[in-house]
Amino acid sequence: MPDKRQQRGFTLIELLVVIAIIAILIGLLLPAVQKVRDAAARMQCQNNLKQIGLGLHNYESSNGFFPPAYSLLLSAPSATSWGVYLLPYIEQDNLYKQYNLTGNIGSTPNQAVVSTHLKIFQCPASPNQNRLYTDGPVPGMAFVPVPSWNVTLTWTASAGDYTVTTGVREATLNSCFAGGGGGDRDGALEARTLTNPTVPLTGTRIMAIADGTSNTIVIGELAGRPALYRAGRQVAANQPFQGAGWGDALSGENWFIGSLFDGTEPSTGGPCVVNCTNSRGRGLYSFHTSVANVVMGDGSVRSLNSSINHCTFAFMVTKKKGDIVPN
Repeated sequence: MPDKRQQRGFTLIELLVVIAIIAILIGLLLPAVQKVRDAAARMQCQNNLKQIGLGLHNYESSNGFFPPAYSLLLSAPSATSWGVYLLPYIEQDNLYKQYNLTGNIGSTPNQAVVSTHLKIFQCPASPNQNRLYTDGPVPGMAFVPVPSWNVTLTWTASAGDYTVTTGVREATLNSCFAGGGGGDRDGALEARTLTNPTVPLTGTRIMAIADGTSNTIVIGELAGRPALYRAGRQVAANQPFQGAGWGDALSGENWFIGSLFDGTEPSTGGPCVVNCTNSRGRGLYSFHTSVANVVMGDGSVRSLNSSINHCTFAFMVTKKKGDIVPN
């Protein structure tokens, strides 16, 4: 006799239960996947900074000093960033040879160099990788106007996510030091002004970092520029003259004054110095959760927590104030 038993299918309720279970499993899995991605991006960012730290020390071994934060050649006029000087020491010697050290950033050969995207200068956690931006026009140079140059500079460059920690200024951070700001509040890398091309280039010697290379920040994250971010939210698509490019000399001019915790920027500065805003001079900024990565003077890479005390940060930026950095 034929088998009269009917094959039983899923009921609607059973199907909905299965779909709900799958949705719950996906909901549990996605945060774990995101955490893995975030961790991978943070590790790659740290590796980038490690390679930059090695490049800085290779430069120092060859020249007897670290590269300048930027150099100004008054007779040209021209300005060259730390990133350009570092090229031969991060396996980019051919690119360096194309750069004209006596030409300004807007000259044809220099535009070709500074608009080249280099992964070593980009944090993978930052949105919009391989960003190009155009800045200018500005009479002379935005950071040190030299009226005698009588030029108007406009340039296009590849955005980078790392910056020199030039030093500290303004009331909030100055109050961290005994007797107020005063004295030498410079960071590890300093600017150099040359009157003509025959003047030898100089930079900071290791012995000049009197607070100790392991206690002094050299390079840190300032990611996402030229877009302006405050407390994790983009508030403007472009902010001019931020030194956003790895080959932009403005990236070597970053005096910290801090901001408020919502990222707003009073003229006297503020107590937030990590991950509140990526506006130049306000602190460090990253797209990692609660931290920003830095290269120390000894080449090591550390992560600074967003809750870091602003005075501890100020002590870590200055190279010879004689301040003690708490463990």
